[in-house]
This record gives sequence, structure tokens and C-alpha cells, in this order.
Amino acid sequence: MKNKIIRILYYALVSLLLIFAIWVVYFITTHSSRLDFRVFYGAGIAAVKGKSIYTVYGIYTMPFWYFPWVAWMFIPFATLTFSQAWYVYVVLCCILLWGVLSYFSTVLRVTNQHVDKIFIYAMSLLLCMMLFNFGQTNIIVLALATLNAALLERKKYLAAGMVLPFVLMKPHLLIVYVIACLIIGGRQTFWSASVSSLIMFGIEFFLDPRWINNVLTVISYGSHRNEKLYWGHTTLPRLLGFQENFVGTANIPIIVLTILIGILVVWRFKQIPPSQLIALSLAASLFSAPRAFGYDLILLFPAMLLISENFNWKTMLFWVLAIIIPFAYNFSTGSYILTLLVFGISIWKLLLKSIHYGTVSMQSPTKQENHENFSA
Repeated sequence: MKNKIIRILYYALVSLLLIFAIWVVYFITTHSSRLDFRVFYGAGIAAVKGKSIYTVYGIYTMPFWYFPWVAWMFIPFATLTFSQAWYVYVVLCCILLWGVLSYFSTVLRVTNQHVDKIFIYAMSLLLCMMLFNFGQTNIIVLALATLNAALLERKKYLAAGMVLPFVLMKPHLLIVYVIACLIIGGRQTFWSASVSSLIMFGIEFFLDPRWINNVLTVISYGSHRNEKLYWGHTTLPRLLGFQENFVGTANIPIIVLTILIGILVVWRFKQIPPSQLIALSLAASLFSAPRAFGYDLILLFPAMLLISENFNWKTMLFWVLAIIIPFAYNFSTGSYILTLLVFGISIWKLLLKSIHYGTVSMQSPTKQENHENFSA
């Protein structure tokens, strides 16, 4: 009887939390600046009209400085008005976030209970508060990274390589992730990604022969911006008190060191199943990112699910803490503490597994055996 009452209260709590999270998303998306989405939407329209995509957009003159195929991905939104495109984009992001949760919660053995998944989903929506405010693309990036993880898990290395360039909508946030993909997929993934990238670069050269000059001009413009950001960078150098700039080149020695640490960690656990390695590498990438903000925290989502294996009240408290941290720091520099926490706990959890199964030792079992042990 007591357990039944607790269960009913849990269902009620999760229902209220989901309603609150949806209301937060609704309120933010109807009152947000959408300044970053204006850049992607504007680049999609420029691509349709045959104009240069590498320019500045909106009243804040925000630059588009991404790979050309990022603009192509927003061409479908160019058929809609800005307001229509914005709400379609928000709904799409919410659907994709549920898809990411469904995949990783299954493959990482988080939980089979729908109520637990709804709890995690509601918390993840709250973690995306700043993302929905500005209209950033991190959920799209995360969804593509999840697709890549599924392809690597099924040993479809050529297909994974073809998807990889699209995942790199924000390459500065995915440095260690790329290394992990190449560790898993090997030469097939490398050459597939290289060829597909060269083809798309060739298409952009055909459409706009001066696109490289234009993108360098935009990057130069961005590097000289000195507006004070009220939300602050969520990077290790900024947490330590160092100054940052818009392009992330202010603290290269520290960034190089953190990238090396991330690569060493991923290499240490290279024999674990692909989806686990991808989850770890995304956290390592954010740990070592030269430029990151509060809206990038959702890239920690797979690693947070990795930590949440066999969901229970302890992992539930972890999710509560994970949401409190960025809110306590207004999604500003102090939010990087969450990155350190998730990355550190992920390493600790995998180390405990490796010690238990003896998979990180001088006499390691085969890669297939390691996958079976870690997935058990």
C-alpha cells in the first residue's frame, strides 16, 4: 500500500514537472529574442535566393560563420514566414530531443519506465531554456550525433562518415567527438566524411566562388567584436578568470591541454560500445571547447544518461542538481561546473565498470567481449 502511494505521488510529481517544463518552453519561445535563429533562417533564405550566405543578420548584426551546408539545412524553413519557421523549429527540436532520449535510454539501459523517461525529458527541456531563448542549433547537432552513434553501433561506418560533416554544425564543440568517431569507424568513416565534405565544398565553390573570402571576412568581423555578454562563456579558461573573445582563440594553451586530456580519456575507453564512447566524447568535447555558452550544455545529455544507468532515486537527485547548477548561475560561466561534474562522473563510472569487468588491463579481452561486458 505504501509503495502504491509513493508511486502515485511520483506520477503526479512527474506530470506537474512536465507541465511546468512545457510552460517554460512556451513562455520562452513566445517572448525570446530568437537572435541566433534569425542568422540560420536568414542564411537559408540567402541560399534560396542565390546570395552570399556569409554576411551578418538581424538588428544585432550576428555573423553566419558555419559550413555552407548548415545554411542548406535551413532551406526548408525559408518557405515559411519567420514566425511560422520559428515555431516549426521549436516543435521539431522538442521531437528530436525525445528521439535522442529514446535512443540513448535504450542503448545505455537507463530505464524502461515511461514515467522515468518523461521525468528526464522534462528536466532536459529545462536545461534547454537558454537554447530556446536564442534559437540555437544544439538539439539538431545532438540528434545528428545520435544518428551517427546508431550507425556506428551497427557498424555502418561509411554511412556514419557521410553523416559526420552534418553533425559538425559547430565543430569547435565537437573536437574530441570527431576523434571518437574515427576511433570507432576507422578509415571508412574518415574517407567517407572527407569525400562527402569535399563534394559539398565543391558545390559551394560552384554557387559562390568567393565564399572562402566571405567567410574569412565574417570571422574577422566576429573576432573584433567586444560587446559585453551578460551570460558569459561556459569554458574552463573563463571559469578560471581568463578573458575570452568571440571566436575562442584567447586561451589556446589551456584549450590545447584540455583537448589532449579529452582525447586521452576517449582513447583510454576506446573499447567500450560505440554509443557509450560517443556519449563520453560529447562531454569531453564540451569540457575542452574553446568557445561555449549555456545553450551548449544540452550536449552533455547523452553522458548524463550514461550516468543514469538503472534509473533510481539517486540518479533522480543527480538530475535535479544538474538543473539547479545552470539556473543558479543564470546559464553563465558558473554553469561550466555542470560540464566538469558530468565529465568527471562519467569517467568515474566507466572506470568502475572497467575494474569490475577487467576490461582496462594489461591483458584486455577482445573488443567484442568488452562491448558485451559494458553493455550488460
